[in-house]
Amino acid sequence: MLTQLEYESLWSKHFNKLNVKFNMPEFIEYQKREYFKKMYIDKFKNKGRLIKYILLGECAPSTGNYIYNDGLGSYITAPLNAVGFNTNKDKLDRIEMLNEAGFLLLDLYPFALNYNKVRKKLSEDICFQQKVHSHIIKEISSYGSILAKNWDFCFVAPESTSAGVLEYLRKHQNGELMNNKTIYHQLDLPTGHKDFTDKANNVYKNYVDYNGKMLPKLARLAVRRGSTGPSPDLIKSVFYL
Repeated sequence: MLTQLEYESLWSKHFNKLNVKFNMPEFIEYQKREYFKKMYIDKFKNKGRLIKYILLGECAPSTGNYIYNDGLGSYITAPLNAVGFNTNKDKLDRIEMLNEAGFLLLDLYPFALNYNKVRKKLSEDICFQQKVHSHIIKEISSYGSILAKNWDFCFVAPESTSAGVLEYLRKHQNGELMNNKTIYHQLDLPTGHKDFTDKANNVYKNYVDYNGKMLPKLARLAVRRGSTGPSPDLIKSVFYL
């Protein structure tokens, strides 16, 4: 968890210079979300479970909803569908099932905002990405004994953010999220297939046309272009579920 000083410093150094009028979300709202996340993580400890799959999302929604409190949206239903769980349950059951299956969703960015206009700029801000990456490493490392030895990860943030962070890791972190956790995967399709082109002739450089299907070049990019959340099929394939 970021301290208030770290939170405000990250904002002042990287968001104030954006040509978009944002007000910094209140630190107390971030604290509340961290509290609900801590309660979710404590479930692993209290029930003798392990974190097996880490999903790296962008941020909590600007609506104020939060997965570990409301149990709503594709960020909980997609992983549950990937493992074959019935998501037609109440929120507490969905949160419990997510924990039982070993999933943990972590937000890359601490500010609950609509990033539509700034995703590309932030993904190209090397200093910002370095700080975000450092925080994620620190957090994952803190889980200790509740982190499965063979834990795996994928990116479920919107395509621009996920692809931007993956590119940062490739260029500046030797292609690793952290030691022995590479961004590459046996199901990657970086060569041998043409870039995906839609009916309007828009070309999507992070995706390939694989037998008429749109698939990410890097398998850990578990989001389809234009979707509002992660893909159950892509989550299923990256984790061999």
